[in-house]
Amino acid sequence: MRAEPWFVGAAALLVGAATACGNTDRPHTGMTSIVDTTALTMSAGGNILSGCVASFDSTRDYFPEKSQAVSAKQFTVEYHRNFKILTVTPREDTTLRIRYALVQCGTPAPSGFDARRVIEVPVRRMAITHSDYHGVIDTLNLYSQVLAISQEKVVSLPRMRAALAEGTMRAVGSQHHLDLEQLIALKPDVILSYWSVSPEWNAPAKVDEVGLKSGALVGHWERTPLGALDWLKVVAMYVNREGDANAIVAGVSARYDSLRARVQQNAGRDSVHYITAFPAGDNWELQRADHSAYTRMQDAGLVYAFRPLIDESDFPSTTLEAAIVHGSAADVWFGAPARWKSTADIIATDARLSAFRAVGRGQVYSWRRGASESDRVPYSERWLAHPDEVLGDIIAATHPALLPGHTFHYLQRVPAAPSAR
Repeated sequence: MRAEPWFVGAAALLVGAATACGNTDRPHTGMTSIVDTTALTMSAGGNILSGCVASFDSTRDYFPEKSQAVSAKQFTVEYHRNFKILTVTPREDTTLRIRYALVQCGTPAPSGFDARRVIEVPVRRMAITHSDYHGVIDTLNLYSQVLAISQEKVVSLPRMRAALAEGTMRAVGSQHHLDLEQLIALKPDVILSYWSVSPEWNAPAKVDEVGLKSGALVGHWERTPLGALDWLKVVAMYVNREGDANAIVAGVSARYDSLRARVQQNAGRDSVHYITAFPAGDNWELQRADHSAYTRMQDAGLVYAFRPLIDESDFPSTTLEAAIVHGSAADVWFGAPARWKSTADIIATDARLSAFRAVGRGQVYSWRRGASESDRVPYSERWLAHPDEVLGDIIAATHPALLPGHTFHYLQRVPAAPSAR
């Protein structure tokens, strides 16, 4: 099951006239907006989905639909009558905090904020420049607001591919490959970008340097899948779509929790050990124990065979020799690369890989189900917004009796070669 990409919270309705944001009669926010509309469009819950306020009412709550972090640890939001203060913690292990004032268009901005961090909402023209968040765009149905995404070559989502083909959406790259010149020409109101611990990969800082407004996305650093999912609410805050986001997140979270509970009821009956990734030469990347990808494996009732090898570095790794010592008895292997068409290809890569029990049992999986001929993989765009589907696949692969008849979304088994059966 999936969270459907419709306006879950309700049909929009037109409610009265207002002047364009450029009207000199409205309160001055100190910001320039390209929004030009003659009416406010509102959600059934009361948030303004498009347009600017003509006459500011200091007693009115302009955001009756509100969101809060439920599982996420790296953002908080405070609602005031006409603005939201979004505080982002790029990493839990730092003291850095980034504060944004998301101000209802047509109303006064609060004082004390860097102008680069003051953004009128609902945003009408935005860029979201990492494929992890493509699924958020699709699930929230933001095709009329998002004018730029990351790389076209990774896009598998049908509606997004159509938007790129029609020219209503542009591909502008990501992180240190960000096409700043194209972004400047597009003039988005805000660019939501992937935050990285490495300065050369940190897109929000690069956006700030050229005078465009940025917002940091750090759902990928959350410690749990549902924490990462909460970042769908953050994206929704920029377009006043909290009502829709709350309903979608609640539905996905309920399905995830139901799957996790099913595993917990089976706890202790069938211990399954797993390994992930694959060697590059003699180097083997490890999962971080404080990352959502690790947590979802624990939620599926699995034991990480490489757990004793994890250190405190940002990107832990080990040697192939150490991986064999700790992981050769693992029951299942996740994360096979595209080049492995059968278990014979695994052994051809390095004969030492035949030592892994998962190879001999034909229990090696990639995340490539649904991949196109041009190597577009749905998982890379949908994992953050659809953790229930991902968890279901993992459980079905490792505890099939818990999910009989499961239809896989992302996991695909590497076929066993005759010699490996």
